[in-house]
Amino acid sequence: MWELELLLEPWELGALLRNEKKSFEVDVMLDNMLEYYVEEEKYDYAIIIRDEINRRKKLK
Repeated sequence: MWELELLLEPWELGALLRNEKKSFEVDVMLDNMLEYYVEEEKYDYAIIIRDEINRRKKLK
């Protein structure tokens, strides 16, 4: 599996995630990504994911 951080800067990941449609599958993906980046101590990416999760919660 390729690593996103080798392909994208944190802000680029945030821009891509902002354009993802709102669905249960994407929400699960974001939760898994957040868990992974926190475990790997890649906090710059974890913050972007957390912010996107919080933004989506406000849209509900």
